[in-house]
Amino acid sequence: MEKQHSGCPKPTPQELRDRWDQWIQAMELSNAMLMAGLRAQVGRDGDIHAAYRAWYDKYQALKWQNAVVSKIIQDPQDAS
Repeated sequence: MEKQHSGCPKPTPQELRDRWDQWIQAMELSNAMLMAGLRAQVGRDGDIHAAYRAWYDKYQALKWQNAVVSKIIQDPQDAS
């Protein structure tokens, strides 16, 4: 006899497609907002690609710093 699983039921294929569509839309809107913010920062004739690279470098540095700090907080013995 198959074990009964508790919790949420599996989504239907249509629900999965809808969720993926919503996720894609959210990512596209996030990117559009980021680019609009960078455009406002550099102005109409500014180098938006350079602004994006600077933003991305800063984001990556913060992401890795946060990962290291989280690791140290979780297991201070590994920091030595």
